[in-house]
Amino acid sequence: MVEHPNFVALAEIEYNMFMWKKLQIFTLQFLDSLVLTETSVANLFVRVKGFLSEGSKNLYGKPIGKSILMLNYDWKNQIKTSKSTMVSHLIEQIELQSDLSENDGHVFSIHSAKGQEAECVLVMAESESQLMEWLGENEKSEEARVGYVAFSRARKLLCVWAPTIQEENYAHLQQHVVFVGKTYATEV
Repeated sequence: MVEHPNFVALAEIEYNMFMWKKLQIFTLQFLDSLVLTETSVANLFVRVKGFLSEGSKNLYGKPIGKSILMLNYDWKNQIKTSKSTMVSHLIEQIELQSDLSENDGHVFSIHSAKGQEAECVLVMAESESQLMEWLGENEKSEEARVGYVAFSRARKLLCVWAPTIQEENYAHLQQHVVFVGKTYATEV
């Protein structure tokens, strides 16, 4: 029996960190599109592996299917259960075990965050153009003002999610934004 790796060596699949992060963002979008009441635990692994393989071929022309063996999960006497248990059921079980009601007050839209401050802030741009508008210095632009509000709420950590950003614009951001550490920035 072959032992499955629990990580992907980027050098092995000839990826840089930016490529991997971009594929991860598209994977989050893919996961969000799944109908969890119709997706079994066993099928989830198959579908994610298929998505990563196809996504890598489409985005970068690189086949990586053989390098993501950790998704070939060996269920060890759980095959029947993994095929019949829906992902939505597992999520419901997690929600029952944790009281999510005490976290309700910690999620804000940009507009509702005016006057608020937080230790960490996640800002999600729908497109690269929206992110670039937020970063612009045009004070007459409502989008630029909205971006300022979003970016100025974080006391310690600001995380920006922009799944469609092009590599050259990411490199531009690296020149003008202070990253937390080298591990968060890619080599360009």
